[in-house]
Amino acid sequence: MMRRDAVSIVFSAIGLAVLHLAGSLPWWSTYETGRFALAGVLAVGAGIVIGFLGARGSWSFRRLVLVTVGAFLVLGVPAAVPSKAAFGFLPTPAGLVDLVVGVAASWRRLVSVPDPVGSFEALLVPYFLLALVSAVVATGLALRTSRPGTAVLPPLVLFVAGIAFGSERDDAVVLAAFLAVAAGASWLAGVEATRRRRLRIEPVLGAPEESARAARSGAAGRVRRLVGAVAMVAAAALVAGGAAALPTGNRSVIRSVVQPPFDPTSESSPLAAYRASFAEDVRDEPVLEVSGLPEGVPLRLAALDRYDGVVYTIGGDSGAGGGRRFVRVPYRLDQSDSAGDQVALDVRVLDYSGTWLPSAGDLERVEFTGSRADELASEVFVQAATGTVAVGSGLQPGDGYRLDAVLVPPRDPATLVPGDSTSGPTAEVPSSLRRLLLDWAPAGAALSQGEQLAAAIDGLRTGYLSHGGDDEEPSRSGHAIDRIDELASVVPMLGDAEQYAVAAALLAHEIGFPVRVVVGYRGGVAAGGATLFHERDRSAWIEVQDVSGDWFALDPVPEERPVPPREPDDPMIIAHPDSVLPPPDPGTPVEEVDDDTDAGTDQPRPDSPDWFALVGPILLAVLLVLLAAALAAAPFAAVVLAKERRRRLRRTAGDTPSRIEGAWDETVDAALDYGARVTPGATRAEQAEEIGGIAPMVLAAVVDRQLFGPEAPTDAAALEVWDLADRLRERMGNGLSRRERFAATVSLVTFGGESQRAESPSSTAEPADAGAGARD
Repeated sequence: MMRRDAVSIVFSAIGLAVLHLAGSLPWWSTYETGRFALAGVLAVGAGIVIGFLGARGSWSFRRLVLVTVGAFLVLGVPAAVPSKAAFGFLPTPAGLVDLVVGVAASWRRLVSVPDPVGSFEALLVPYFLLALVSAVVATGLALRTSRPGTAVLPPLVLFVAGIAFGSERDDAVVLAAFLAVAAGASWLAGVEATRRRRLRIEPVLGAPEESARAARSGAAGRVRRLVGAVAMVAAAALVAGGAAALPTGNRSVIRSVVQPPFDPTSESSPLAAYRASFAEDVRDEPVLEVSGLPEGVPLRLAALDRYDGVVYTIGGDSGAGGGRRFVRVPYRLDQSDSAGDQVALDVRVLDYSGTWLPSAGDLERVEFTGSRADELASEVFVQAATGTVAVGSGLQPGDGYRLDAVLVPPRDPATLVPGDSTSGPTAEVPSSLRRLLLDWAPAGAALSQGEQLAAAIDGLRTGYLSHGGDDEEPSRSGHAIDRIDELASVVPMLGDAEQYAVAAALLAHEIGFPVRVVVGYRGGVAAGGATLFHERDRSAWIEVQDVSGDWFALDPVPEERPVPPREPDDPMIIAHPDSVLPPPDPGTPVEEVDDDTDAGTDQPRPDSPDWFALVGPILLAVLLVLLAAALAAAPFAAVVLAKERRRRLRRTAGDTPSRIEGAWDETVDAALDYGARVTPGATRAEQAEEIGGIAPMVLAAVVDRQLFGPEAPTDAAALEVWDLADRLRERMGNGLSRRERFAATVSLVTFGGESQRAESPSSTAEPADAGAGARD
């Protein structure tokens, strides 16, 4: 009897282990590390042992829970938080803290980190906890209840949780589903066979009461057991079959909808601060030292995929698919779809600081070095759609890291065919830029889209380069649509990478290519086997997507060379040389000419008419009218001069934040003058909504980013904000009559204090939609 019980227990333990193996299969794609297998063996093994001891010792529920919690604390650190285990297997106080906190916190983090997560931090805790509890409950159901068939339910819960918390792409889920059904059916078949065997042998062993009860149940008992077994197999098959029926491509799981804790829209655009890298006091500063970077390969900081005609920014989660979300980089990223060369870069941060992590190609893995390695490792985020990598706490001088990536080989742009991504600017292409495209790629030339793109890039590279420095030709910063129009209209074409990259993006999108603007570092100098980048090596270029799905970098920035003189704005105006007068006729000798220049000086001239008597009254009347007009206009002129002085004081305030805030105050005052009702004390976003239009909301967002962003605003940023405010103020008068515009110019509403601003009458002329200009 004892031998038979031992064999039954062994087979039960094996069956329960197989059930949990099947229930654990969907979790593999989430972790893909040997530590996951170790965690599963420890959790399931400990759970079965605890369940067996509880059944044999008839433990109470409280005792069973306490022993399970103890096993979780003892085994949890080496199994689920291996990085905090001493010697790889002993719990430590820090590991126990992470383990206990992970019971509540690691579930959300698990789905906010791109899979596979490996053994990153405490992300193995959810699986370890579920597997341990499932094994304890399943063993108890198998050994302590009259319905051991219900032991398939806990592993089924583990299986469903593995799908819910698993990968969006897992082609092995079909195989896992069928293995789960097979394991569940085998367990139920074994339970039924054991029950029949016991019914046959119990009369012989002297258990007539149980035999009699079974006999009395008759066919009804068999029907109930059959229905119960079929129901449990059907439930397992339904869940597993539902998982198998899911498409093997991207599918919706919990990680598809959980928002990660990094928002790129809170960061200022790295392209907006491009010109600041060429200031005299920073341009020669060494910023990065990189080992292992192939020659000619640039370092990427950020890929910008959203342009509204004002500023190029990084899109957040508003795009299609989850690839636009920033998610944590825990262990490694799967770049098996990228056909390219593997590279390993060692990066030493010198005088660079910022959120964006310099990288190259398609990131696979990043490991930090230095005193802040652990802190930085938990703050790395990646946007899969663009390959942009961010560090939440920001990089600082002295940091370092090793980066594994895949570099896609370059392609001739003439051979490219547009891909199917939706990335690209939404702003309207200026007509001047369209005319250049027709010059570079004529419509009648029957060029392919790739050939048109190559011609556009070559055309932009015929321009000239200037960063607007003291020793360079004047060149306005910024990349708003009017600056791009200026770049395409003026001959010679003059700008820097900020303008050329945006112009190239607009042209590529016009041709039909998905495109994004990339900010980073190009060039550098060799320094002891490494590449040293200075701040002056900051650049911008574009990446376009081919039909293969790969993105290829194209550089539209011209080479540095002397800038020729600017041509006249009107090509019809042609400068002619001065006419040369013919020499005088030599027929008359000089001495024969009468010298009568002084003749008649003593003779009286004829009396001239008394003109003053005629025009004096008229002049007096005109002067009186002008004086009256001046007196009448004096109050209006005083208002205009006062507004101009207020505007000048705001624009020349002592510190940069005050100048930026003054630009917004000037915009609000202009809106009040045109009759808008703007609530004092409201946020800028709320005031922009009250003003109306897209442009005020863009300006408010830019001002907030500059004032509350992680970096101090620069003088260049203040100039760009004032430029936006000036254009917005001009647009407010569009569509209004001259009388309405004059009334706004001389309005006193902004001189009456905040209370008068709040009570501005709504019956005055309403301002034109300030955002109309941004959409035209």
